[in-house]
Amino acid sequence: MPFIRNIFTAIIVFSVALVSCQKEIDWNTNQPTGSDSTYIALAIALDTTLPVGTDTVQWVTFNYDAQKRLSVMTSLFRGAGTVLDTIQIGFAYNGNDTIPNKYVLDEKYHFGASRNYDQTTVFMNFSNGLVSYDSTLYMNLSTSTNNGARVNRYLSSGSTVTRYETNYDFVAGNYQLSYRDTGVYAVTTTLGNISSQSILSGNGAYQQATVTYDNKPNPISKALKLRYQLFESPYFEVWSFQPSNTLQVQFQEPFNPVFHETYTYRYRADGYPLSQTYQTDNGAASYNKALYFYRTL
Repeated sequence: MPFIRNIFTAIIVFSVALVSCQKEIDWNTNQPTGSDSTYIALAIALDTTLPVGTDTVQWVTFNYDAQKRLSVMTSLFRGAGTVLDTIQIGFAYNGNDTIPNKYVLDEKYHFGASRNYDQTTVFMNFSNGLVSYDSTLYMNLSTSTNNGARVNRYLSSGSTVTRYETNYDFVAGNYQLSYRDTGVYAVTTTLGNISSQSILSGNGAYQQATVTYDNKPNPISKALKLRYQLFESPYFEVWSFQPSNTLQVQFQEPFNPVFHETYTYRYRADGYPLSQTYQTDNGAASYNKALYFYRTL
């Protein structure tokens, strides 16, 4: 899967300059913290099996506002040849809140010879720092088609979380109820990270999932601040956005076998990751290494 998904002009220019020299990077070099901040500025994903000059497959850049809140996250994916697919996510905040209450995701991608443009808008409410409610609007801007909406509500009781999902079609200018679904999950949390989840009843993205983490800070989680009560969200792969960095994942999607993912890291002196390697038995991985770069705000 893509580095950020189920995923800044000056930084992009810098990252493109790195494309043809990734193989010469000394992965043992520990970048000095110096004046570096703990705010991530750029992540670069590589497929080191590809020839030099084509091994950089994704760039993810992070922009912040004057209050050091993530304002825009942009991802570029290398497609066939020099074709780039793009995702840009703009975050909105209520007043001086540090957690976003809305984001708009614009995705431009190629499907065969056609260029598509999808827009997803997500509104969120939080309780104790975790998403308690989200509503999602789906648009295909290439065809000016409204693809409907979905509303999720999350209620927790001890180690059990219930997700109430309602889906709507957009028909003749109005949203009309399509179907409802309810999933009940057993959830375990370890040191603030969701470490396991299994379905007790109903449906979900995963029948079961078990995740282990390191004890180091996750820079992407620090920037994004979107915390769910489950490994379920409209867009983001939730185990990548826990307070700590993912090490091992075992998960099973409905009607599929159990898959595994493995992550390893090199760290700065202060514990923030410099680089990551990635392996999976869930088909061909879209990348196998990533680099992290930071900035001072």
